[in-house]
Amino acid sequence: MVPIHSLMKLKFLVILLIISRFAYSQGLNSELGFNEDYDQTSKELVCVGDFSYLIKFQKTYGFFSKCALYKIDTLGNIMWNVPIAPVFAEFITVQEMIPSETNGVYVMGFGMTTCDVGQHCFWFIQKFDANGVLQWTNAWKEFTCTFSTQLTGLSLTANNELLVNYLDSASISKVYKIDNSGFLIDSVQTTMTQLNGFCELPGYDFITYEGDSLYAFDTSGNIPAVIGFTNTIQNISSVNDSLYVLTTDSIFIFDNNLNGLQGSGVTGYSQFSHLKSSNNKMNFVSSGTNGLALLELNNQLQLQNTTSIPVASDSVTHMDYSDSHFSVAHDFPLTLHHTLRYTDYSLNSTQSAPVNNSDIGVSDLDITQTLVQLVSPPGAYLIEIWVTAKIINYGANLLNTCRINHRISPWGICSEEFYTNEFTNLNLSPNDSISINLGKIHSNIYSYLDTVDVNICVYTSHPNQVTDTIVPNDQSCKYLFWDL
Repeated sequence: MVPIHSLMKLKFLVILLIISRFAYSQGLNSELGFNEDYDQTSKELVCVGDFSYLIKFQKTYGFFSKCALYKIDTLGNIMWNVPIAPVFAEFITVQEMIPSETNGVYVMGFGMTTCDVGQHCFWFIQKFDANGVLQWTNAWKEFTCTFSTQLTGLSLTANNELLVNYLDSASISKVYKIDNSGFLIDSVQTTMTQLNGFCELPGYDFITYEGDSLYAFDTSGNIPAVIGFTNTIQNISSVNDSLYVLTTDSIFIFDNNLNGLQGSGVTGYSQFSHLKSSNNKMNFVSSGTNGLALLELNNQLQLQNTTSIPVASDSVTHMDYSDSHFSVAHDFPLTLHHTLRYTDYSLNSTQSAPVNNSDIGVSDLDITQTLVQLVSPPGAYLIEIWVTAKIINYGANLLNTCRINHRISPWGICSEEFYTNEFTNLNLSPNDSISINLGKIHSNIYSYLDTVDVNICVYTSHPNQVTDTIVPNDQSCKYLFWDL
């Protein structure tokens, strides 16, 4: 057990007059929909200068997945995209991403080489430069996947060294230091696990946090100070001899001896996250019922600016910002899966770019043909269904193309099947409808069952090849019950 030489409980209260000097709303730079097949979500998003780096996670049949790193400018142009594929694997996901010291990114994730649960897991860090070139990969491999083995807290120090917490399958936790060329510099073993972030402070080896507690480590791996907070810590940052700590409802400043200097909430704002600090100011995001707001405070914790981002906070999956723009990734639910939409907002202009969205929906389904037959093994039934869908253009724009989708059924252990098809040349005016023959959309083997009891749910997506964000109209279901 690592000794804790002192326990410091934060019990000071600073009553501070908060003065708001500027408040304004920002305009939309661009909107981008990702139109790849079926289920896709965002995993991480960071802003670097005038660009955003976005991780897109794509399910490709039940268990199987792939990830890609996108670089996007403020006009919504995709500069490049590259796969995240440190080794061949049937499942890859990204857990954290941070900017690099060269305007690229560090990406940290998890993978399984096969869909056999409990086998061949690995964790990895990759470094990409600003042109999408992979510079190096470090991987930690475990033959048996326990799902408790993980990397957490990927952080870049002022000395351009990476810090990360690794818990292996033997429940040994270490904090690794890695230089920017990917070489291991040092490691410290600790009883602490799942540490969320790191920074440096004079007099300590590093500062880190987990949950509502802040930990200071010395060079021997001991913890000379622990500071407890009332609410969960969101981020920490150090500038010169000061440490900034952001919780869900307050911002705190400490000196290099971890003496609390100031601490305060911000009247009218809550749910803080995404702290960024410099010598004379700090920024962080507030999420509330009125949407997102980017707050700027000086180093006396006086509110200098508030910038309203016109996004409903409950639709946001990932977000980040730089001095010039604020980017948001939305994972919109469509039936059992999701579609990914990306928006970017200027922090220097209130002028919004025009966005040409259309809204579509399914008003009815007509089952035109069915097939029921015994198959091998004896007693199993093959069920196939053909459908025509009536599509309505609920939007204000001419609808030329749209996608129609259906989840057919699970099959096997690691996969599931989908129906997805893009229909073009629709020329569908606002408030008009059209019937589209979808053909065979459903196929399933009901082993040893003499009834069919199923909901056939079809949804529309990607009107005119952009992401549809008005979900309630999208889906239509027809319930079928047959006694064979």
